[in-house]
Amino acid sequence: MSQSNTEAPSAQDTLELRDTRTDKSYSATIRTEGPEGDTYVRAMDLRAVKRDAGEFGMLSYDPAFMNTASCRSAITFIDGDKGILRYRGYPIEQLAENATFLEVAYLIRQLAVTQQVRHFKKRRVLRELLNGISAIAQDALVAVNERDRAT
Repeated sequence: MSQSNTEAPSAQDTLELRDTRTDKSYSATIRTEGPEGDTYVRAMDLRAVKRDAGEFGMLSYDPAFMNTASCRSAITFIDGDKGILRYRGYPIEQLAENATFLEVAYLIRQLAVTQQVRHFKKRRVLRELLNGISAIAQDALVAVNERDRAT
């Protein structure tokens, strides 16, 4: 944030603020990197607003976290007011209604591509097959050992 009486605002979108205590004006860059085109200003930009040079600076206070973005995520998007919950760009209700357990499990690992999901399923089936064969072999060994002890 900059004081408008010390430097001219840039060509970017800005939010202009005036501190009535000091009659100084400030500008903060309006950012638009949100996944839904949301706009925001950084709370740290408020630190430039001070009554005295030695002062810590203005803080923002948001009780109950009602208007605060704690982070940006390329994986999830939540807008509770609009009822939007997306995982990796997919609406959660679409995943719940149409995706298989394996597809969702794969999405948790990375974005699903049909060929990659097929490969993931084959690996899982192969692993289950090998585990099953191993269990059968162990059961057979136990049975042979029990038979040998009985004779």
